[in-house]
Amino acid sequence: KCLHILQKICGSKQILPSTYEVSGQLSLDSIRTIAFGGFCDAYSGTLDQEKVCIKRLRISLTGDQALVKQSLCKEAVVWKHLDHPNIVPFRGVTFDPLQLVSEWIPGGELKEHILRGNTHPNLINLLLGVANGLGYLHSRNVIHGDLKGANILVDAAGNPRIGDFGLATIARDSNSLSSTGDHRGTTPRFTAPEILKDIARHSKESDIFAFGMVVIEV
Repeated sequence: KCLHILQKICGSKQILPSTYEVSGQLSLDSIRTIAFGGFCDAYSGTLDQEKVCIKRLRISLTGDQALVKQSLCKEAVVWKHLDHPNIVPFRGVTFDPLQLVSEWIPGGELKEHILRGNTHPNLINLLLGVANGLGYLHSRNVIHGDLKGANILVDAAGNPRIGDFGLATIARDSNSLSSTGDHRGTTPRFTAPEILKDIARHSKESDIFAFGMVVIEV
């Protein structure tokens, strides 16, 4: 419940605790994007001697930047409190400009990793890793809200890592399955029918539906 309140406050005020700030020297490797979403772009960078991924507000964005900053702050609150072998590790944020920094995952997106011929010794074990990561999120009362192959990366050891918590929310209490989200920003193929029809909100069950679609995808 405290984390839900913190996410709500940080999002509405567009602020984050100073303890979230990364320590060390952060730099971009290139101005060329490695991935992009609706309002943000991702870049490769270096934090001291470690290669990292940097997510930042798109410079050319002409819409309501305040709403996007709210989303980044809410994402940081969720991600900061996650620690699991099947979750992309979070390193912290910078405040000016607002950027989210995470560990660099070299294998790329799950489906692309497989299409490149990097066959996993046991596809069932790979999917089990995704399920374990999702189970961990739900045990922490976190609803991902946008689970799909593009948001699952593969690390150097061949382990799947769930990332991109831009639509993630904290369920209000341990008995609540619903978040405060809607289907905007999600990928229809991975979105449960009840959400697309606007008759339900994101839930742990809709995350499980998305996982089922990931199984079909790979």
